[in-house]
Amino acid sequence: MADSEFWRSLAVEFRAIDPYMWLRADWHFFVKAGEEYPPVAEWRLVGPTKKHSLQFEFESLARRAGPKVHPVMDSFIGWMEALREFGMNMESHGVGAESDSNGIIIGHRYFGTISQVCHASFALCKHYESIALEAERMASVLEPAPSVNILKAELKSQKERAPRFPRRVEWLRQRLAERGWNHNDPQKRRGPDRKTVLKILDGGDVRESVLESLAESLSQKHSKVDLLDIPRD
Repeated sequence: MADSEFWRSLAVEFRAIDPYMWLRADWHFFVKAGEEYPPVAEWRLVGPTKKHSLQFEFESLARRAGPKVHPVMDSFIGWMEALREFGMNMESHGVGAESDSNGIIIGHRYFGTISQVCHASFALCKHYESIALEAERMASVLEPAPSVNILKAELKSQKERAPRFPRRVEWLRQRLAERGWNHNDPQKRRGPDRKTVLKILDGGDVRESVLESLAESLSQKHSKVDLLDIPRD
């Protein structure tokens, strides 16, 4: 994660390029019957036809931010997926079935829109700035030796690269996507709160009762989910 000054500066730039909040981002992906979900969605920026420079400016800023959040993804896609994961300005989302000429369902198409995407990016930058500020405050209080700082940074980097429960992370992303949900929705159906869902999506450990609650909330839409369906790794 970058330092607070990086996120503060980037937030200002995101807000400045689209004062009238014209630009939006549409996403979609198609899942054929019996196949796995794609790791990322396909994205399209939509804005005024005579304002192509606005889209270019946004993409340039997004490519600076993306690697700080999802270092292994395409830089632009990484930032857009971060916005989608946090549910920033998710104006609409849904799912539709596609059938062949015989009426047999061949797959499902998932789609959604992030409205006012520059403002959504501003808000997410401020979120990351807040996290960085607290990390910097704690670092200044503890004042460890430089070698300790380097070791801690390396350990943190290793932890971020390798979630403790990677299969559970991917499983939950797929279950949320097939319902057209984000991390805010399980709580609306008597499931875990948004922070706990984000913890699971980050690969963190949670209590068995939390997983039971998650299964119950997911079962209220699309298909039933049992506790034993949730991966243990």
